[in-house]
Amino acid sequence: MLLNEGRANINLQDSEGITALHWACSAGHLEAIHLLVSAGGANVNMMEADGEMLTPLDYAIIGGHQEVAQLLIENGALSISSIRELAAVMIQKCARGFLARRSVRPLMQRAREEERARNLRREGAAVASSARDEPDVVVVRTPESAASRRAREENRAKATR
Repeated sequence: MLLNEGRANINLQDSEGITALHWACSAGHLEAIHLLVSAGGANVNMMEADGEMLTPLDYAIIGGHQEVAQLLIENGALSISSIRELAAVMIQKCARGFLARRSVRPLMQRAREEERARNLRREGAAVASSARDEPDVVVVRTPESAASRRAREENRAKATR
């Protein structure tokens, strides 16, 4: 009755982390499992708190209850080995993403520095920094600076006469 009214905690675990769904699966009580899953919203992937962290599906498989296992699978249940495999895949994906970002970061920094240097050269200035953050200064002569240099040389020549 409490289950139908939604006032019962259907996922309540005992001291070993076992729920009502675990118990029903180990005994093969198909009707009770159907009621817990469909009406009660029981978590079909709840793991034990102690021991091997088995799920209700593991209990059904160990007990040889094929119909129970099928019902659980139809409702999204996974075995502990499947959960561990999924967790391992997710961890590997995160690690690969981190390594990829870490290896691309210096390339992106270098590309940004090169773009900045190109923009500075277009404006008539030039400063480029090396990948080791030790700035190298590159002077780019524009037509105006070459004309200024010629004028300076002519002034020196006149002064020495």
